[in-house]
Order: sequence, then C-alpha cells, then structure tokens
Amino acid sequence: MMWYTTIFILSICVISVNSMQAYASSGSQYRYDQNGNITEVFNGDSKIKFTSDKNGNTINQTVLKNFVVPPVNLLQNANFAQVNQELVNKWEKAIWGTPTTNYHTYTYENRNVQKVSASNMSLHQYVGIKQRVPITAGKPYVANTSVGIEHLQNAKVQLYLDFLGPNDEFIGANVIDHQALTYGSFITLSTSGIVPAKAKSVVIYVLIRAVDDNAAGMIVVRGANLSYEHSRNEVVNYDFQAVAPNGNGMPDIWEIGSWEA
Repeated sequence: MMWYTTIFILSICVISVNSMQAYASSGSQYRYDQNGNITEVFNGDSKIKFTSDKNGNTINQTVLKNFVVPPVNLLQNANFAQVNQELVNKWEKAIWGTPTTNYHTYTYENRNVQKVSASNMSLHQYVGIKQRVPITAGKPYVANTSVGIEHLQNAKVQLYLDFLGPNDEFIGANVIDHQALTYGSFITLSTSGIVPAKAKSVVIYVLIRAVDDNAAGMIVVRGANLSYEHSRNEVVNYDFQAVAPNGNGMPDIWEIGSWEA
C-alpha cells in the first residue's frame, strides 16, 4: 500500500458535499443520516441542525440564519462512507474488454478509499468504477472526483459522463482526461455543462483508459460529486460548509499541510 504525504494546504481533491441524502419538499430540503434520522433542514437562508441520541431521539436543535444552502450531491454513497472489502457500496465495476483487474478498499486518513488497478489492456479498453442516477434535462451541472494516480503505462485517467435517454439510448458525453502521476497527492478532475435535452439518466465513471496496447494503471479514488449548479467554482467544498468525517474539525477534503526549510 502506498501512503500519501501532504505537502501543503491546497484544495487538490474532491468529495461529496456531505454523506447524507437530501430531498426537496415544499421549498425545503431535508437531510438524513444512514439510519434515516433527520439531521438538517434547509429553508430559504435558514438551516436547522438536529442532534440525535443513539436511539434516534432528537436531543438538540440549532437554527442558523443567513446560511448558504450547499448543492445536493445526486450520487449515492458519494464519499464512500459504506464499503465492503472489494468495492464501495452503491458503485459498480466498470470494465470493457478482458484486462487483468484488482479492486479493493482501505482506510486512508480515517476515510474510505477505492483502489483500482488494471493491466494487459488493449487500445481503448477501460477499468474503473461507475454509478447511474436519474438526471433532469436542461439543468446546469458540475461533476468532479478526487483521485490519486499511482501508475500509468500507455493509459490515462478519465472522469466520464454518459447521458442516456428514456430508452437507454446514447444522448451525449462529457469527458475529462488526465495523463500524469500525482506522486502521493490527490487531484480534482472536474467538468461542468448543461444536461442535454431528452436525457433521463447519467452514468458517471472514474476510469483507467488504454491509449495503446499493453496498457496498465493504478488509481485511488476518494469520492465523487454530481450536483445541479453553475460552474462558479470547481473546487468542492470551497465554502467549507462540509466538515471532515474524521472529527478533526477541518473542512471536508482539505488537508493540514506543513513545510520546513
């Protein structure tokens, strides 16, 4: 296992806005934890935060005014909170061709990550992870992922969106390529656009893609985001609204960095 070293405090990574699902009703957004307990309600510029005990009983609530409501992440288990040994929950393997593959999850800095490696890939073949979700045509969107790139041979890394119609017909795609190692750090691959007309769903991929025969690669993925918003800032959690799950008080995805002469 390769350990990562933080060099300085840069937002070179991306994760979901938070781990909870959100739903809109009567102008309000409701967010729940993995046990179905309500945790936050957003209404206009107000946020009500609920604290529950281990039995799900509300023991405290806090009201915040002039609060900027963060965009809802459309992906399930976007920050990899739930995993099994091989693959994070709600995500699927994405494999085209007959390459040699390896998938496993582990914990890095108190958060789950997905490691994917591939070898013996022929030109254009790919290996990675994917998730399909419903989408609304005509809406602006931002998609991004946080990935560490450990090895590439005749290959590149892609954040790839496939938009599909009501009968699963291809409508359009949006692709970002990266073809360099990250040397122990994570980078953000990010893209934005308008959901194409007639699109009913989208498949988001994080891939190792062969650019020639005899290709290989290894990546570590920390999470992903897909949300309806204009591309005003492609750094996820740029406004520090989400807190890191490890309880260290840092904004989610940001890291403490130091440098010595």
